[in-house]
Amino acid sequence: MKIRFLQHFALLASCLLLLPGKAPGEAFADTARVKALYDSVHAHYKNDYPGTIFFLDSIQRYTLSRCAVNEYFLALKWAMQCAQDHHQLDQLHHYLDVGQEALAGLEHDLGPAKQGLEADLKAFWASYYFKIASYQKAIRAHEELIEALKRKDSLTVRDRELIARSCQYLGTIQKLRGDYQDAIPYFWASLDYVKEMWASYEAMGRIAFTYQQIGKCYEGMGNDRQALWYNNLAQESLKKAGHNYQEGADPGARLRLKKNLITTYNSIAAFYLAREDGAKALQYLEKSLSYHVKDDTYLKSTAHLLGEVHALAGRYDTALYYYQLALKEKTEDYGPRNYSTALTYMAIGQLYARQDGYEKAVCYYDTAIGILSTRPELLEALEEVDWNTIFAERALINVLGAKASALSESFQARQDSAYLREAWASSRAAIKLVEQLRIDYNSEEDKQFLLKDCYPIFETAMYAGYRLGPDRYPALFEIAEKSKALLLVDWHRNLNALQRANIPDSLLQLERLYKGDVSIIEGLIAEENSKAESNLEEIRNLYQKLASARKKYDGLMALFEEEYHLGGPAREKGYSGLLPFLQKKLLKKEQCLVEYFLGDEHLFVLTVDREAIHASHIPLDFPIADWARQFRSGIYDYHLSPAPTAELFRHTQNQYATYGWKLYQALVSPIKGHLRREVIIIPDGVLGYLPFEALLTEPAPNPSGDFAAYPYLLKQHQVSYCYSASLLKAMKEKQYRSSGLLAFAPAFPRTRTAAALPIAMLRSEIDTLYYNIEEVKTIRSILKGGNIQTGPQASKQAFLDLAPRYKVIHIASHGILNDSVSSQSYIAFYGGEDRMAEHNLLVRDLYPLRLEAELVTLSACETGLGALRRGEGIISLARGFAYAGAKSILTTFWAVNDQSTTEVMGRFYRHLKKGESKDAALHRAKAEYISSQADPFEAHPFYWASYIVIGDMVPLYGRSWGWWIALGLLSGSLLYWFARRRRLGLEQKR
Repeated sequence: MKIRFLQHFALLASCLLLLPGKAPGEAFADTARVKALYDSVHAHYKNDYPGTIFFLDSIQRYTLSRCAVNEYFLALKWAMQCAQDHHQLDQLHHYLDVGQEALAGLEHDLGPAKQGLEADLKAFWASYYFKIASYQKAIRAHEELIEALKRKDSLTVRDRELIARSCQYLGTIQKLRGDYQDAIPYFWASLDYVKEMWASYEAMGRIAFTYQQIGKCYEGMGNDRQALWYNNLAQESLKKAGHNYQEGADPGARLRLKKNLITTYNSIAAFYLAREDGAKALQYLEKSLSYHVKDDTYLKSTAHLLGEVHALAGRYDTALYYYQLALKEKTEDYGPRNYSTALTYMAIGQLYARQDGYEKAVCYYDTAIGILSTRPELLEALEEVDWNTIFAERALINVLGAKASALSESFQARQDSAYLREAWASSRAAIKLVEQLRIDYNSEEDKQFLLKDCYPIFETAMYAGYRLGPDRYPALFEIAEKSKALLLVDWHRNLNALQRANIPDSLLQLERLYKGDVSIIEGLIAEENSKAESNLEEIRNLYQKLASARKKYDGLMALFEEEYHLGGPAREKGYSGLLPFLQKKLLKKEQCLVEYFLGDEHLFVLTVDREAIHASHIPLDFPIADWARQFRSGIYDYHLSPAPTAELFRHTQNQYATYGWKLYQALVSPIKGHLRREVIIIPDGVLGYLPFEALLTEPAPNPSGDFAAYPYLLKQHQVSYCYSASLLKAMKEKQYRSSGLLAFAPAFPRTRTAAALPIAMLRSEIDTLYYNIEEVKTIRSILKGGNIQTGPQASKQAFLDLAPRYKVIHIASHGILNDSVSSQSYIAFYGGEDRMAEHNLLVRDLYPLRLEAELVTLSACETGLGALRRGEGIISLARGFAYAGAKSILTTFWAVNDQSTTEVMGRFYRHLKKGESKDAALHRAKAEYISSQADPFEAHPFYWASYIVIGDMVPLYGRSWGWWIALGLLSGSLLYWFARRRRLGLEQKR
């Protein structure tokens, strides 16, 4: 290869000597010879790479010897394209070097052709970097190419094609990395340029492929409905393209169209395979096969998918045949080290794992790992990841997770701890990659979906670590933390880092604005995607706005990093020091922290106190989600029913008693010996919907209406909650200088009749509230002052203007939950008789805010509920206030009663004012409410268990020491008096 390189430049040097006597690009006489050579190129191109290169090299030598520079570069580009199409990457790199040197040597002699040649070379370099999976270099090369072309006064068809392809590549890179929200705008941009270029059947093929890629992004984000919708759009384009797939068409165009047809049908088949619909997948694979010919280079991807179809149906021998066929084709076309080849090795490993052949499976997984990472030993050693040694991060994470799972299964079959140690190492390596890849993502949605997809890996690590023994328990705690509320933790760390960096307030305000814009646009995209008929143009515009907003935010953060030495807050290694912080600084002697990890097959509980950490394993041999639902329904179904009958009351009473006791036995009884009087609960999954204080520590009295006598967990423990221990630490580290109370009690028009008054006493629907104004006035009286906004003054705008300045924020209003789109859940503020939507405080409205509140009380319905996102938790209004910076939030689990809420809130604030911690104040308020009810029925948990408090429980007010000082003085005086009496008595005896 080196000899050929030197030969090129010997000829190039000769050409340079002769150039003055010849105009650049001037046609040379012997065009017939070149045409004959190109005919030979066409004849050998598809199946004979060495022959093709021989003829292309002959053209290059001949044209260079004749100083036909443009013809020389044309042949050189053909050689690059051929090397790329046949995946001869070393030779592609060689031709790129040749082209770069030739371009530098002839830059003054190429004339107008120079810009086009530069663009073509940049495009080939970018493609080369993509092919070798050097994604960072590929991204830079494609971005530079796009910028260079956009600077031109006018774009040619070729320029538009290059931009379209670069956008396609950039989208594909982000898709492979799992950064789907960043990928979609690139695909939309590519689509725009494709539509501008052609109105032909070839364009239809490209458009179909691009729609399908957008569908793959939505599939990766868990939005199956949108994924299917874009797949359908792809199919419509395919129909138009397929009708025009004719033998007489241009061979190059037909080849490109064929590739798009096959790729799109295969991708749609993969969509249905992921949903275990083998029959539907096979329909699309048959359409794909109709475009194949013998020895077709595209057969490899179809063969792989046919293997998956047969594996799904349990036809393992047939599946193995197709996988091996795919492996053979891929190795011949791509070479042994390729992302796609690794996926087939992984698929064969999964095939053996399905047949309990775990040792064989591990061998294939190791081969895939070796392909995807040039130094897999770095992963095992848990050192800092060197991204230059890794091909496709998401694929590598999946393979490591599959290997860990197979090793875990091998341990359970053979009880050999060596398997367990390997499973522990592989799963932790995968988690390390998850953590670092998540940091690199721009989109919060993509971060959350990455964690959701990888949750089984965390479960495998938890199982392996637990079985390996107590010395792994601190690491288990770290793993459990890495699986929870990461977006919230990152957000709070970012706020804390900005506070410490002494950044001017004007720039901090700009940071809040930019970050809020990103979050709001992401919410709008989610809302548009949730519609039955999404508006494509609106989605495209929103993604353009999102890209612009992110660019502004990233630019500002780069400025912070450069000018104020602000490192990436999300990169802080806060987990390793978390356990010592809890044990030495946060937990008091009478406190413990209980962290749950809920997987698909296992439930783990980690209990931390000042001296030790304990781990418990609870097999999921019971339907925990159903039990949680039954427990909650037993509490509120009767009270929320429009027709509360005696039969319904008896049913729900038995339901609550049954599941309140069952859940206590499952979730609390196994760790009872490690509990302290005060418990901080970090729930997981559906456990986040449970008010633990309402669990029953023993069977309830056989149906009794005396609810004050029930054995509630509340009677044994004082409970608070947080989304994660890391977030609790971040909340406690905040330093605010706000003060005072800000309270809101909006007025609403009455729409219900007197007969419906019992339900109108709830705060779940927009109607008159009879006690909310009394509630905020009582609180102001207790706290000796405050700013209360009632009736028409309690507007959304008043909240947005005033809230950032106050220490305590109390909102007594209606809370409305949107189960399908959590960002549309809202708290209602005053809006006059029209009650227009703009008067609602949506979850997304909270993202731009920066509150300095020590406590936010959401005295409204269902403010603690929302959609459950695995790995992030319940996306609720309460969580929105945590994003906005609140150190603690009092929130609700269901539609609360207007009158009982006012009573509980009054008691809560009285205890707060006495200097008690927030959890102690709420605990006492609930206990006093239960014991003070003249009618035992009113002590039902429906009236008090909905309220929970989340976050930093530090007291808001200092204790009143006057009585203690007086008592101390009195005690001292009495002691002095007794001592003096005794001394006088002894003197008299003498």
